This record gives sequence, C-alpha cells and structure tokens, in this order.
Amino acid sequence: MSFRQLRRFTLAVRWGALGLLSGCTPEPPSKTDWGEGAGGADTGAADNDPLTSASFAQIASFNAEWLADHYTTTATERDDFQPRLAADYEMMRSLILAYDLDVMGLQEVEGDGAMELLGLPSRYAWVSGDTGWSQNLVIVYRSDRFTLENVRQVRLPSNSGAARAPLVGELRSRDGTLGFTLVVVHNNPYEDLNEARLRARQVEELVDWLSDELPDTAADDLADQVIVLGDFNDSFEGINPSVPSLGPLEQRAGLQMASRNTTGFSYISFQSLIDHIALSPTLVERWTDRDDPEGFHPIAHDELEPWSSYTDGYRGVPNISDHRPVWVQLETGA
Repeated sequence: MSFRQLRRFTLAVRWGALGLLSGCTPEPPSKTDWGEGAGGADTGAADNDPLTSASFAQIASFNAEWLADHYTTTATERDDFQPRLAADYEMMRSLILAYDLDVMGLQEVEGDGAMELLGLPSRYAWVSGDTGWSQNLVIVYRSDRFTLENVRQVRLPSNSGAARAPLVGELRSRDGTLGFTLVVVHNNPYEDLNEARLRARQVEELVDWLSDELPDTAADDLADQVIVLGDFNDSFEGINPSVPSLGPLEQRAGLQMASRNTTGFSYISFQSLIDHIALSPTLVERWTDRDDPEGFHPIAHDELEPWSSYTDGYRGVPNISDHRPVWVQLETGA
C-alpha cells in the first residue's frame, strides 16, 4: 500500500466510512428499460466525506464471487452460490465505501436483488446485465458524480448460454471533464486447451467489436475513450501458456493494460493476476499513477483489517470474495 493509499484508508476509518453499514433499498425499475438501480438510504456522509474529490475518480473491477440475492440460512442451501450471512454483505459494502470507489464493474452478481442486499448508500446507482444466469455483470457508479447512458449488452459470436455478454455503458462526470465508454467483461475460465481457445476468441471478438461496431454505437466523443475491465480469467503469461489471451487488447486495440503496473495479484487462491483494467491512450494521460510501477491497485481485503478477521460471517470466517478488487485513479479536472 502506497503512502497515498494508506492516508486515504486512514481517513476512511477516521471519518466513519467503515460505519456506513445500514440502510434500506427501494424497488428497482424494470430491467427491460435498462433503468438504474438505486442505492440504499443515504447516511448524509457524502456531503462531508473527505475522500470525495472533484479532481479524481477511482475506477474499479471486482469479482464478487457468486453474490446471491439472499442470505444463507442452512449449510446446504443453494450451494451453487458462495454462502454468506448479513455480516459478509456488510463487510463487502464497507470495503467499497472505504476506498471511495466511484465507478465499478462487478462480476458474478445474481442481479438487482443481490445489489439491494449489498445496500450501498443512495449516492450509488447501478445497472445489471442478465446474460449470465446467476453470474451477471453490473455497472455501479456514484450518481452524484457521474451519469450513465446508452447501456447495452454485446452479443459476441462466442457468447452462448450463460456466457456473460459484455456489459457496456457511457459514463460522464457531472463536471463535464471526464467521459468514457465502459466495457465490463467476465471471460471463460479453466486451463485446458479448448477453454483457453474459447477465452482467446472472446478477446479477439471483443477487439473486433471495439474497432468495427463501437464507433457506430457510441457517442462521438466517447468512441475512442474506452475502459475495458473485468475478470479476464487470464494472466499476461496465460493460465494456459500455449494460448494466452490478453495480447490483442494491446496489440490490436491499442489499449494500455494498467494491470502491468503491479507486482500484486487479484485471485487469492492461486495468487494470480487475472482481473485487469485496460485504458485507451487518451485515458492513460489521465491515469494519475501511470509512471508508478505499483500504480494499479489490488485491494488485499484478505490481509487488511477489519475485512480479514471478522468472525460473524458464514461459518465464522470472512466471506467477502475469492478475488481482490482492483482499481486505478483517473484525473477528472479540466
């Protein structure tokens, strides 16, 4: 953790960001009109939050590990989901608030019900995808700082069944100084050759879409300001080294992988870096830590207090996620 990160975390604790653990959520609008989900009841901390700044925005990706729309009530219930109690949701929420994340692409979320249960304050809004069965993608953003428009799911040729079509939206800061097209992905997992080839096809098809179709569907000023982020289920060297998948994002799409700027990891079980954020050249110029070899930030909740040691979660151990959130900071001022 850098000095700046440590100071931000200290401020979060001091000013109560970790205490914003309560609130109810209103009924979200129908998915068919891509309406925005609303956050929970606001505690009023946004008005006095020392982390809130008009000069910077934290852009993050977080695989929430099968975030369900209910708490676990028995040891065998819905074993396709990561079992969690209310305390686990509270600790996940406090993690997001402590790091003042402004825009997030989430993966493995059951849907709006799970987001309601997460209970973010009302300054947050979201839109959920629906192509991943119980592992959907979600765009979450601070609606007091950003607007979100033109949300759509991109049906790539390799997407079938619950293949999680990329979720795309256009975000603009309310001060008018930052805008970008956000693309959230969750690519195919597993190491065997056929799965690795499918994962590589997904990246190739996404790059084709970025060059061929995005310019025709995005606002004119956002077609070349792009952030692609998510769980790519692949490392730079390739979890199957014979078929690494990430190269076309840099070589063909011309994006810069911000995740090269870290010696950390995002997938806890194997200590591997498979969650990435890629920036178009115009946004790299706004990346405040682009010259820092540790300028891409995994949040090690499995090592940091209080998230690594609480005991009132499911089976008495922390159950936030098997992934670490990752984030970069962009400059929003003119």
